[in-house]
Amino acid sequence: MEVSKGTLAHITLVGRIGADAEIFGKGETQVLTFNMAVTTGTGQYEATTWYQAKLIAKGPRLEAVSGFARKGARVLVQGEPCLVTFDRRDGSTGSKIEVLAREIMPLDPREERAPEADAHTRQMHGIGGRQGGARQPDRRPAAAAFVEDLDDDVPF
Repeated sequence: MEVSKGTLAHITLVGRIGADAEIFGKGETQVLTFNMAVTTGTGQYEATTWYQAKLIAKGPRLEAVSGFARKGARVLVQGEPCLVTFDRRDGSTGSKIEVLAREIMPLDPREERAPEADAHTRQMHGIGGRQGGARQPDRRPAAAAFVEDLDDDVPF
């Protein structure tokens, strides 16, 4: 068995967005960013860490994520972590953890999300759709529908 010489840095976060997402850049590809709070531990050992998520995307994907990336929304973010240092106004050096997001999924119930985000999420994951010519609402949570969509013929 050969061991890969490459490296991997991957992070999965579940938390709440601190403020509505912002979009930067012009043209076809843009950057969507938001800060999110992730709380770990319980009781006196509970701690909250803030992360900045960045998604480089275009078109429908960017529109869908911006539709549900609102203050207080609960989301799952998967991507590559990066420690960024910066100079503060007072001259000291600060640091923050950025996540170059590969996947951002809403975890809030559908009625709390923007309709355009809900429709695009269903389209991306092939869920919901039409029956008998009328659109039927998909009552499954987005994360559950996504997991069901992963079902394949792997024997384990």
